[in-house]
Amino acid sequence: MDGWETPTAHSWDPAPVAGAASPWEQNAHAEFDKVLDVWRDRFPDVEVVAVHSHSHPAMAVLDAAEHAQLVILGRHTDGKLGGFPFGSTRAVLHYAECPVMVVPTEGS
Repeated sequence: MDGWETPTAHSWDPAPVAGAASPWEQNAHAEFDKVLDVWRDRFPDVEVVAVHSHSHPAMAVLDAAEHAQLVILGRHTDGKLGGFPFGSTRAVLHYAECPVMVVPTEGS
């Protein structure tokens, strides 16, 4: 799942507004798919579906997990406050209707 908020109106590229992905967005999707391919290869019996969203990341995860049995989030931290999950991670922990597992990423 990758999600990012749509930029404010003064910085929109006409292509995404018209429904076509910008070159930056196409590159972001391709890079995300490369990351998923590693996991698809590692766990071939697990269905992995890429979902690209213009919603806030927490809302994108919550929407995608509507019927999930478990949500697994990777977490990175800069080391402040002992790595307490803020932002999107905290929102998903608070609002998810199923169990949530938060796993630190490498270097966290």
